[in-house]
Amino acid sequence: MVGGVAAAFGIISNTRIAAITPPAAAPGPANVTVTTAGGTTTAPGAFVYT
Repeated sequence: MVGGVAAAFGIISNTRIAAITPPAAAPGPANVTVTTAGGTTTAPGAFVYT
């Protein structure tokens, strides 16, 4: 998820993914959340919409 919205993604390797960010309502930082079988983690402000 990017900014609380589901993002299309692809798996590059066991430690990397690529995502297509969904449109933002406004410019600025967005949290990125990744969920796997091992759990969920969030990187606050990891992506910035311009």
